[in-house]
Amino acid sequence: SLFRRYSVESAVGRTAELKKHFNKSLLADTASCLRLGWLNRRYNKRGNFTTFEQFLATQGDRFEEYVVKRMFPNDTNDTDNNRDADTVAGTVAGTVRTIDSRDGAEGHRKTLELLSDASVSTVLQPTFHHPPYTARGDVLHRSEQDGPWTLYEIKSSTSSSVSRKVPDLAFTYNLAKKSVPNLGDAMLVTVRSGKEEGEGGKNLFQVHNLTSLVREEIERLEDPPPSLTSLEYLESVTSSPDPPPPVPQPKCGNCEYFTSSCFPEVKGKNSIWEYKRLGTKKFSKMAENSFLATDADVRMLSDTHLKHLKSITSGSPVVDLGLGKALGSITKDCFYLDFEAVNPLFPLDGSEGGKPYAQQVTQYSLHYVKRGDVGHGVGSGGGSSTGSGTDNAVIRVKEEDSEHSEFLIRDVSEYEDLVDSLIEKLGEGTESIIVYSSYERTSLNRFAKAFPRKREAISRIIRRLVDLEKIVKLVHLRGFVGRTSIKTVLPALDPTYNDTYEKLKQTSGIGDGGDASAAMCDLIEGRVAGKQEAEALRRALLEYCRLDSWAMVVVHLEIERIWNAHCSKMDREVG
Repeated sequence: SLFRRYSVESAVGRTAELKKHFNKSLLADTASCLRLGWLNRRYNKRGNFTTFEQFLATQGDRFEEYVVKRMFPNDTNDTDNNRDADTVAGTVAGTVRTIDSRDGAEGHRKTLELLSDASVSTVLQPTFHHPPYTARGDVLHRSEQDGPWTLYEIKSSTSSSVSRKVPDLAFTYNLAKKSVPNLGDAMLVTVRSGKEEGEGGKNLFQVHNLTSLVREEIERLEDPPPSLTSLEYLESVTSSPDPPPPVPQPKCGNCEYFTSSCFPEVKGKNSIWEYKRLGTKKFSKMAENSFLATDADVRMLSDTHLKHLKSITSGSPVVDLGLGKALGSITKDCFYLDFEAVNPLFPLDGSEGGKPYAQQVTQYSLHYVKRGDVGHGVGSGGGSSTGSGTDNAVIRVKEEDSEHSEFLIRDVSEYEDLVDSLIEKLGEGTESIIVYSSYERTSLNRFAKAFPRKREAISRIIRRLVDLEKIVKLVHLRGFVGRTSIKTVLPALDPTYNDTYEKLKQTSGIGDGGDASAAMCDLIEGRVAGKQEAEALRRALLEYCRLDSWAMVVVHLEIERIWNAHCSKMDREVG
């Protein structure tokens, strides 16, 4: 059976230990997938956090502190809790206390003690424990001594995510009301989105009253079983000794338990999860028959899907005829440009009125490859669909034969210097500038808007851009597994190149763009201790960006090789 129960313990490779308490994180997991909730109640998702995950957690803590300081001023003289300065207009000062226990029962007891203290107006990290459920809120606040308590959840996401946060807030509110008879509104605080101003005009947050939506959600949670949305049912599933069967969904392919405990039979094989944008109905019908891509009903597949299927069954690349023309549009001598950027919640210049999560380029890496008469990979016809090309010559370019330029800002004052440096390096030439995806084009357009006097020079650069990802989409290779992101395409074309990324990750903690962004924010905001440590991190950031720009060279040359092989094959067939 496709839905047989697997040995979860052996598949995951970790010892199972049932967590005693069902919390809001488990609620979200279980509502999304019953088996995911069951697994996560027994296993830690990950032992170590990446650099980027640590950064996000720290940024979330900073945002919570930022909101509390402005919304809930403290009237005590406790230095550690002093929140008198820069507060939101209309807030009422009072005694602020924090629940510091991580134990659910102990935190609950301390919360009730503070709620009965007439001098306390604000409780941070209030905890509510009603076995088997435990919830920890962010803030309980009352404006008057005998007034109702308002529950606040503070999230470092933007207001566009408000509807997705309702179940989380409802879970906490539902437990809180069992202990707080005079519980009033349920409020969500998010990061201010767009150019809208938050309370006080310059604050980076917005407050949303979700009381009505929360109460509607609680009605669903309190539905008695067999309601599949009831809290009692979801908790019973995760506490059962036997795991629920895996239910194939399109999103399963991105889950950490995908092949380890749910669908081990597709490990190392091409599966139906590689057929992107298939649609839920088609996917479900296909999954009833088989999880293997080669068993798919071709009537359900698009032209792109069929080409991917052919690349699997033939074991050879499948190319679109437009590939020759696309490659032929690239000049023999060309640049390869990669940007790295940050999008911090708090503006890097420390301004209060800045836009949260505003993206800002902080570095670039630029390789210039001059191949001259070396084969271009599309034959003398410059785009002919049959020319033999130069199958071997296209892979002879080495990085030491290229020219490399780079720039990494030290603080936001060097932003314009970065733009000037880029304009200088790219000059007035006509060579193609290869990028991967539309990100560099978008960033260059932002440069032009930010520096009007440089607009014409920047526009000339933009006109020379060639998006390599669009060219890669014209090639279908089994190892691409239906994707075109460079981090998927690259190892399929050159399995050894990823070793350089892995080595950098082991030595510096920078393994992807998220890690690089987090490290850059730490550098600019002075969170890296010691000059030597800071310089070592700068070198790692430069190395990561260099790897990215040279990766485009590798992909480009390998795609040319595939095209040349295709042309040679066609010539032989015609001959």
